[in-house]
Amino acid sequence: GAIVTTLCVACIAIFTLTKNESVKTETVTPEKAIVSAADAERAPKNIKDISKKELKQKIESHEEFIAYYYQPTCHYCKKAAPDINSMSKNHDRTIYRIDISTPENQSAFQEFDIPGTP
Repeated sequence: GAIVTTLCVACIAIFTLTKNESVKTETVTPEKAIVSAADAERAPKNIKDISKKELKQKIESHEEFIAYYYQPTCHYCKKAAPDINSMSKNHDRTIYRIDISTPENQSAFQEFDIPGTP
């Protein structure tokens, strides 16, 4: 019994070691650049960062405005940032940007019935 167990353990060890040696590493470079967090945060002058409290005041004022809910770590928000920036420039409209990831603003998801970002 002990010899069979020893042989099984030896076979498993040899198989594992030879299997690990055959694993190759490959680096894939995306065809299109992914927007960095710095690019996502760099906004034109007509994009204003506001808090949940300020957003609530704008809603209560019944003033027409555009709100953009985002998270700096959100991949989709990073991809959307250039389009949001372009839209604000092309239409000469202020976009009020609220960072949902901050502790102060996290409850905005429920309070304003936001399904997600961007």
